[in-house]
Amino acid sequence: MAIPRRLAFFDMSRTPSNVGPIAVGGVGGSGTRVVAAIVRQMGVFFGDNLNDENDNLDYPGLERSVGVRAESAPFVTAEEMAAFATLMQSRFERGGTDSWAWGWKNPPTYLSLSDFAGHFPSLRYVHVIRNGLDMAFSANHNQVRRWGHLFGISYGKPSKSRSALAYWVAANDLALAQGVRVLGERFHLLVFDELVEEPEPVVWKLAEFLELNAAPEMVAAAVDLVGSPPTVGRHRDRRAMKKFGADELAAVERFGFGVKI
Repeated sequence: MAIPRRLAFFDMSRTPSNVGPIAVGGVGGSGTRVVAAIVRQMGVFFGDNLNDENDNLDYPGLERSVGVRAESAPFVTAEEMAAFATLMQSRFERGGTDSWAWGWKNPPTYLSLSDFAGHFPSLRYVHVIRNGLDMAFSANHNQVRRWGHLFGISYGKPSKSRSALAYWVAANDLALAQGVRVLGERFHLLVFDELVEEPEPVVWKLAEFLELNAAPEMVAAAVDLVGSPPTVGRHRDRRAMKKFGADELAAVERFGFGVKI
C-alpha cells in the first residue's frame, strides 16, 4: 500500500520527541497491514525495504521465520536488535525526513516483545486483534504452522480451524500478558473489527496512544485507508462453527468478541 511521502497538513511541531520506536504486530491475518499503513500515514518511518504487506524485510531474525515449521521461533538476540536499530536509525535520518519517529511492522513481534521492550526503553507496541472465529477460517495459518509447537498445538489436529483458533487464543494471551507486564501504557490493543466498523474513533485513539497531536486532516487521511473486507463475519456462514466446543467459544468471548452462530 503506497503511502504519500509528504502531507501538506503534516506539522512536525505537533509531534512528540521522545516516542519510539513504534512496532505493529499480531497473529497473521489480523489486519496488521492496514494498521501499519495508518501508522505510516501518521508520520512514522517503517523503513525502505518493505513488502506489499508493509512487513519490514530487515526485521531481525526474519530468516528464522520463513520455514513452514521453524523449530525455533523468531526470537531476537540483543546483537540482532542492536544491528537493526543502527540500520533503521541510519535510514530514518537519511530518508525519513517527512517522519517524526521510526518503527516496524512484523506480525510475530509479540513473540519477542519482552526482549524488544528491554532493548528499546521508549518502545510503543500496537497489537492488532481480530475476531478469532473469523481467523479460524482464514487462509493465513502461517503462524500456527510455524510456531504452534511453542504452545503445544499441532496444526490440523483435531482440525485446521480448531488448531488455528487454539493458536489465536494462546498467542493473544501471550501478547496481552507481556504487553501489560513489560510495557504498561506503552502497549495498545487495536481491535480490527472496531476499526472496520467505525474507523474514526479508533484512529483518534491510536493517535492519542502515539502522543501525536494529530490534525483532523491527518486522521481523515488515515481513515481513508480503511476498507471493509468481505471476510469480516465470515464465520457466521460456516456450518463448521458447530464443531467448536463451548470452551473454545467462551475463549473467544473472553477477548470481548460476541459469538453468533
